[in-house]
Amino acid sequence: MEHKWVCIQCGEKEIPQYAEYCDECAEKRMSRIGGWLWLPLITLFLSLGAGGYTLSEWYDLYQQNAGYIPDRVLQVMYINIAFTILTMLLIVATLYYFFRLSRYLPKLFIAFILFAIASEAIQEIVLVNLLDVNVDFTLYYPLIRLVIYAIIWVSYFLVSERVKRTFVH
Repeated sequence: MEHKWVCIQCGEKEIPQYAEYCDECAEKRMSRIGGWLWLPLITLFLSLGAGGYTLSEWYDLYQQNAGYIPDRVLQVMYINIAFTILTMLLIVATLYYFFRLSRYLPKLFIAFILFAIASEAIQEIVLVNLLDVNVDFTLYYPLIRLVIYAIIWVSYFLVSERVKRTFVH
């Protein structure tokens, strides 16, 4: 008596022993957001919320100290606000393409990560040069965290079969 392996979703089609789904069911499962893709999606929403919080903090600081803020601090403030707004716009565009399951999403998400690294580096350079901030680990920790994040997610978006089936094909 020979044992048949069938798809665990439809229960009808015969499949190889090492597989769980038939080709048709596997294609359906891979054509929607799932697996590890939830993590970058959650990160985008959290980043959008963090950007809004940052803007509200800058606004409160400005309202409480208007007229007493030195010019150098105002320059840093304007640069940070500009980068925060640009980042939030890029996040909104990325979320739009994420939910449309667009083939442009992998490149756009990688561009978002690279923009986040570049903007963080520029903001740190501005802090060091304009405000004479001490250079230590706490200053560069966000940049190091972003580089590690980039190593993980850029490689995932470039080689993942789930990303290719969900967004590219």
